[in-house]
Amino acid sequence: MKKTYISNTLVSAAVLAILAFCAFPIDGNAFAKGNSANQSNAATTSLNQKVADAYGVQAFSKVKKMDYTFNVIFNGKKFSRSWQWYPKTKEITYWGPGSKGKQIKFTYNENKPMDAATKKIDAAFINDNYWLLFPFHLVWDTHVKFTDEGMKKYPIGMGKGKALLVHYSDKVGYTPGDAFELFLGKNDKIRQWIYFQHGNMKNPRPATWEGDENFQGFTVSTMHYGPGKKFKLWFTGVKVEYDK
Repeated sequence: MKKTYISNTLVSAAVLAILAFCAFPIDGNAFAKGNSANQSNAATTSLNQKVADAYGVQAFSKVKKMDYTFNVIFNGKKFSRSWQWYPKTKEITYWGPGSKGKQIKFTYNENKPMDAATKKIDAAFINDNYWLLFPFHLVWDTHVKFTDEGMKKYPIGMGKGKALLVHYSDKVGYTPGDAFELFLGKNDKIRQWIYFQHGNMKNPRPATWEGDENFQGFTVSTMHYGPGKKFKLWFTGVKVEYDK
């Protein structure tokens, strides 16, 4: 997913180039409640629901506000940006470098019309949000197909686990056609995955899922490494405010 930002409120294309490893599938119906209409069969429906349940998807319904900082090191370069998100009202605030390298703040609402510049920020937000909350998107999103692949070897290191292929439609979203192969542990949590940009199986991008932290009933994985730890993606400053 190319993120070339076009105004002084947006992150520069030069800085975002380091994020090529972690471009992300973005469903145009992200955060929609309910299961996909395109699930392949009852068994795989159960598996994607089990993953979401393992991370506490039901507890997330009580979240009023969430703050977090997305960090990545790739090819020796570090990049960070921060978000404040109200999932019920869909108000989002971005803090990070602008096109001139200075730190900027930008607030928008996904319920309101977005111009091209705001959509670029929204694409970055969804990318980071999926890294943080991907297990919940397995039941929130539409336009996605699930395939239970049985037991398979982990792409990084030793071990094996249940594999679930998650394939987004090539008709919707900021990066249509993206696919993920999830490798699950005994507790149905994601231990590793492989990302296939636009569904291109010839260009796998594996990463680990670790650093689990609990927030009053739901869990997020805050740390991810690529092979040889040349790629590192992690979250800091995760804070959650709940409805009273």
